[in-house]
Amino acid sequence: MTHRQDVTFEAGGAKLVGHLYLPDTEPPAAGVVVAGTWTSVKELMADRYAERLARRGYAALSFDFTGVGESEESPGTASHRSGRSRTSVTR
Repeated sequence: MTHRQDVTFEAGGAKLVGHLYLPDTEPPAAGVVVAGTWTSVKELMADRYAERLARRGYAALSFDFTGVGESEESPGTASHRSGRSRTSVTR
């Protein structure tokens, strides 16, 4: 069994959004960061791996990169990503 917490944190001046999966065991064995491909949202792949890791006793964080999904664009990066639309998944 695991449980998920919605988390936000700052990186490079942008607010990033993620999911922290925690095992029911105390304390977790170790922490793992799970990242998908640059343009995928956490719900497409990283969440699945993070949840499976939590079932095995690890604390696992999945998150959306800057400018993707629920995460904000980093200041100063909008110009090199012009034309790319934000990606999102709804359940």
